[in-house]
Amino acid sequence: MSIILFCNVSCNDSDRIELGFDETPYIKIQQNQFKSLTMIDEDNLESEQVINTIALFLTEPFSKEIVYKYIDIGSINMNGYRLITLPLQLSELQKKDIYLITNYKNINLSTVNTLDDIKKLTTPAVDKNHDLVPNDGFCMYGELLNYDFINANSSAIVNLERTCAKYRVTLTYPENPVLSTDNTFVIANEASYTYIINGLRTGIPDVDYFNIADPVILKPDGTGKYVNTIYMYEAEKAPKIYIYTRINNSLLKQEFSTELPVPYRNFIYDIDIQIYEDKNSRTTGLDGVRPQYKMKAIVRTNPADR
Repeated sequence: MSIILFCNVSCNDSDRIELGFDETPYIKIQQNQFKSLTMIDEDNLESEQVINTIALFLTEPFSKEIVYKYIDIGSINMNGYRLITLPLQLSELQKKDIYLITNYKNINLSTVNTLDDIKKLTTPAVDKNHDLVPNDGFCMYGELLNYDFINANSSAIVNLERTCAKYRVTLTYPENPVLSTDNTFVIANEASYTYIINGLRTGIPDVDYFNIADPVILKPDGTGKYVNTIYMYEAEKAPKIYIYTRINNSLLKQEFSTELPVPYRNFIYDIDIQIYEDKNSRTTGLDGVRPQYKMKAIVRTNPADR
């Protein structure tokens, strides 16, 4: 009889409330894959999903005042998501707006007390000598508004988006795949940071854009292509890529350049750089007539205006 009585009490929600029982609330963190209008990044690299630190802020619905703040809250790595256990009871939460920031490194979040304070936050900075590296953890942001912790049928789910864009660069010589050696590129006009909350990319001044110092190596993939990937913070200005290559093992390194799409957060861009012989242009030198080359750039996943 005692076992039956126990089950009746523990399984009846109204009895739980009357007797003062409560439950522990949870938040699930899911990461959105890099995307474009036409595709989702099939790579979804494990390194791009690194989460080192999590900051959690809760406000009353549609309020700017933060009522609960956790600067470095722990989480459990589950299958396909992170699980946060809140040090509160459901009855303390009721409905809340949820804001999450990850991988903020040395940014001081202790002074964040309102939503306006969050809007002022910028990501950890990079510079010409320090590019964004996936294994360091990309700064990500997510929010879930007016969530009802009491009446929801499942845990709160917050989708995070990376504050940077992903560019996959591929260099080919369609007429002769083995024509070039020592292939590298440099990015100019890259933003050193962005705002953690999306929609604020226009606030980055000109002085906070830079050109990377060290060329990025385009690595042969065994199929006649030279490839590498670079990540850049969301920004208003379009970056520019400079390709450097030695054609026919020439001692002279040639330069080709083109403007890249404006980086939007969590978007992926496939940049195909193709170099052809220019049939209408040749140069005469001491060693005879030398062909000239021209570049064609194809952006396969450029998003529409936003």
